[in-house]
Amino acid sequence: GDLMLSHNGEKPVKIASNVLEYEIGDDFAVYSKDQKIYVILLEKPLQAQVISGDMIRAKLASLNGNRLCFYDVTDDFGLIDSVRYLVISKEE
Repeated sequence: GDLMLSHNGEKPVKIASNVLEYEIGDDFAVYSKDQKIYVILLEKPLQAQVISGDMIRAKLASLNGNRLCFYDVTDDFGLIDSVRYLVISKEE
C-alpha cells in the first residue's frame, strides 16, 4: 500500500507507493518495497535511500530504536541466506 506522512496534523502526503511493510524509528521510517529496504528521514520525506544494497533481495524483519534487522533472501528459492543488522544514523 501507500505510506503516508502527516506533520503536525497537516494533510497526509504520500511518501512511498507499493510498500510491503514498514517500521518507524527515531526520526525516520524504514520500509520494504521491490525486495529492497529503504530508509527515509521524516524531516526530508522525499529523499528515500536504499540501505539493503542494490544486489540483495531483502525482507524487513524488525526495527528497535535505530537498530534494523532484515533478511537477505537473495537465493533463487526465497530461503533466508542470512540475517543482516544495521544501525541507522542521520548521516546515512
